[in-house]
Amino acid sequence: MASDAKTKRVSGTTELLTKWLVEVTVNEEAHYATVKRLVTKQTLVGYPVAVLNAVVASSVFATLSKEIAIGWRIATGVFSVLAAILSAAAAFGRYGERAETHRRTAVKFAEVRLLLEQIIAAGTGTGPDADKHCQEVRKQLNGITDAAPAVPEDIWKITHDRIVNSTV
Repeated sequence: MASDAKTKRVSGTTELLTKWLVEVTVNEEAHYATVKRLVTKQTLVGYPVAVLNAVVASSVFATLSKEIAIGWRIATGVFSVLAAILSAAAAFGRYGERAETHRRTAVKFAEVRLLLEQIIAAGTGTGPDADKHCQEVRKQLNGITDAAPAVPEDIWKITHDRIVNSTV
C-alpha cells in the first residue's frame, strides 16, 4: 500500500482505522481502474490482430488459386508483418493475465475495506479488542501489499486525489 509522505501521524485507534479505510479504498479502486485499462489495451490489440490475420489468411488462399498483382502481394506481406507485431505486443503485454492479478488484488482490498467498515461501525475499534482488530487488519494488509502488482502512477494519483478529496 502506497503511503502519502505528507500524511500526519494518527493519535488514536479509530483515527488509524479510518486512515486505513481511506488507503484501502484508494488501493481497491486503483486496482480496479488498472484492470479496466489493461482490458482496454487487450481489446485494442486483440481485435486488430484477429482482423489482420483473417485478411492475411484470405489473401494467401486467394494467391494460391490465381496470379495476383504485385501490389496485393505487398499488401498481404505488410498485413502479415503488422499482425505478427500486434500478436507479439499482445503476448508480451500479458494484458489479460495482468488484469486478472489486479482484479484479485482489488477483491482482497475490498475484503479488508468491509472488515474496517464493520469494525468502525460496531465501535469495536475503541474497546478492549481494538488492538486485536488492528493487528488482524495490519496482517491482512501486509499480506496483500507484499504480493500486489504496482498500479500505474497516473491511475494511483487520480484515484488517490479523488478519494482523499471526497473524504475531507
